[in-house]
Amino acid sequence: MIKEKLAKSLIKFLNFILKMDMLLPGGLGLGPKMPDEMYKRLAKEFFNRDVELENKIEKAIDSIQKSSTLLSELEGILNEKSKKLQEIKLEIEKQTKMSEEYQKLVEINRFGAEPILNSIKSTVNEGKSSERVINIVISMVSGALFFILGIFWKDIMIFFKNIF
Repeated sequence: MIKEKLAKSLIKFLNFILKMDMLLPGGLGLGPKMPDEMYKRLAKEFFNRDVELENKIEKAIDSIQKSSTLLSELEGILNEKSKKLQEIKLEIEKQTKMSEEYQKLVEINRFGAEPILNSIKSTVNEGKSSERVINIVISMVSGALFFILGIFWKDIMIFFKNIF
């Protein structure tokens, strides 16, 4: 049993060496050789795949860096716009508060001014009829005085000439 296991392991090992001999350029001379063209083709494919992979990785890194830069720029722009928006909101709030305060002042002035205006109106309207009567009397008296002075004007002038 041990001999069978050892034999199987030895066969596997020899098969492995034969396969490796076939893959190595020049080989150990134990088995068939792989043509040189195949080695060149395999090496070319292996190295080209690495170059392609490296190129793809570089492109991916470049695009990630560009994306990062672009995102940073966008973040800056958005921050500026949000600051401007906050300033506009504050200005609107200030104007709204000022408008509300102005409305309150207008209402206070209206309620405060109405009694004053009413008292002025009542005072003005209260004396209208009596003032009209007084004005008519004054006008009549002054008119009568001028009428009398006009009648006696000549005599008054002679009197004052004699005095002076």
